[in-house]
Amino acid sequence: MRELGLTAPADLAVIGMDDIPAAAFAAPALTTINSDISGLSRHVADTVLSRLNGKTPPQHTPPAVLTVITRETT
Repeated sequence: MRELGLTAPADLAVIGMDDIPAAAFAAPALTTINSDISGLSRHVADTVLSRLNGKTPPQHTPPAVLTVITRETT
């Protein structure tokens, strides 16, 4: 992007996919997607185990799997 003389988000939008810590410190700070796979996995495991044990599954809502962390590149 810099080699072409472009800037974000004026000329193009850039988004990452893993919300690594360095994304917040990039110049400009990188908009990224955070994935809560472990939270969703816990919810699925709790639900399956409840059903296997003849119990009512947890009534809580599963976590959002993907969330956008908006920073300077969008």
